[in-house]
Amino acid sequence: MPEANQTTGNENLNAEANANAEGGTNNTDTSLNGEYRAGAGIYVNAQGEWTDPNGTVLRGQALMSAEANASAKYGVGYRDGNLYAEAVAEARLRAEVALKAEIENGDNAAGVELYAYAELYAWAGGEANVGTDGCWFEGGAIAGAKAGAGTKTYYTNEALGVAATNNTSVSAGAQVGATIGGGYQVPDWNKDSKPITIGGSVNLALIVGVKTEGTVTVDVDPAYDAIVETNNKIIKAADDVAEKLRLEEKAKAAQKLLDDAAEKLRLEENAKAAQKLLDDAAAETKRQADNAARELQRQADNAAEALRLQEAADALKKAGKKINPKNWF
Repeated sequence: MPEANQTTGNENLNAEANANAEGGTNNTDTSLNGEYRAGAGIYVNAQGEWTDPNGTVLRGQALMSAEANASAKYGVGYRDGNLYAEAVAEARLRAEVALKAEIENGDNAAGVELYAYAELYAWAGGEANVGTDGCWFEGGAIAGAKAGAGTKTYYTNEALGVAATNNTSVSAGAQVGATIGGGYQVPDWNKDSKPITIGGSVNLALIVGVKTEGTVTVDVDPAYDAIVETNNKIIKAADDVAEKLRLEEKAKAAQKLLDDAAEKLRLEENAKAAQKLLDDAAAETKRQADNAARELQRQADNAAEALRLQEAADALKKAGKKINPKNWF
């Protein structure tokens, strides 16, 4: 057990840090979109409580945190007859410190809290649209910083039912940058009257913000008709050139077909001529072979006839000897 004149107490210190990041894309057949975010933080909390021999309790706490966050997103695509593009990036850094002290004795309690913070931030981005609804853009960048501090005090006496508090704070900040935009919008091109709204805006941020913007509407139907007529002539001329190129391509393709056919015909004629030469050579060879065969056959027939005649003569000669009386005896 602690001695009667000893001050007792306990202290705790907690600290943590975290970081995270997330993001993704959302793409379609006509658009590309994405968004990404990241953040990190550090948090420290120290607190303690002490009691003296007289029963007076003193509590103290110190808090500190620092956070950083950043995000970015983009988009580009086609929507309702318009081409659009946008991109935005933002970053923020904030730090805070707080000190708290409280003393309590019986029914009396008094405390004080001091806090301070500082923040830096930056933004940059732009967007543009071109299409049937008109053409406009807006973009720029702004960076700034702000800081603040304050105090809070209080006193309570439960026995008397008394409570008093006081809060005092002060802050200051500055920013610098600019955004600028402008363009025109067309409500409906199908109407006889074609009003175009032209506007612009400028936002300057330097310690304090200054913004100005304005619009002007003009009926451009006469100019539009002239532009349409000129545009139609240009389109017709372009169509004529395209048609000429198309006919030239067709003529080239037809000429190639003719050349290929002529080459095929030439090869076929050469093949026929070569076949005729082969056929003629084969016929001549057959004719000569037939003649040679006939000649050999004739000579063979003549030889056979001569042999037959010789044999006949020999037979007659032999028969003549038998008939001659001289040979009878």
